Amino acid sequence: MILNPHSEREPLVVFDSDAPAWHGNDDPVVSDMSRGEMSIQDGIGVFQGNVSLAHHGGFASIHLGSGELDLSSYSELALRVQDDGKRYSLRLHTTHAGNDANYQFELAPEAGTWHNLQLPFSAFLPVHSGRADVSPPRLDPATIVTIGLAISGR
Repeated sequence: MILNPHSEREPLVVFDSDAPAWHGNDDPVVSDMSRGEMSIQDGIGVFQGNVSLAHHGGFASIHLGSGELDLSSYSELALRVQDDGKRYSLRLHTTHAGNDANYQFELAPEAGTWHNLQLPFSAFLPVHSGRADVSPPRLDPATIVTIGLAISGR
């Protein structure tokens, strides 16, 4: 999955030498066999890694932010992505979400071509441990503390 900021506003993330660090958060249940990382190549963020299918599958993910994000004035995220044909999820963790509760948007654009995506926060669905969750409140952009990208082998 390749990410390139696309927006009329000031970009939240610029993929250059000063880009903030993306941190891996992989599936520990599968003997740490799944791995994901973000690299920067010519001003573009590239999410790459591998997902182990042993022990009923796993996941690889990365995330940005640790509470410094201020998205209170935003109503959507704008991305420019090039997919490899696999299904990814864009994840937003909030201050009111539990350890593995988050809001997700499934990404499945056509492989091999660039796509400009406008993702309104209202389209992100609450998920807990991989299942739809109806208990969290509606996503409030002011409460978003991390943005993540994940791929699952399940």
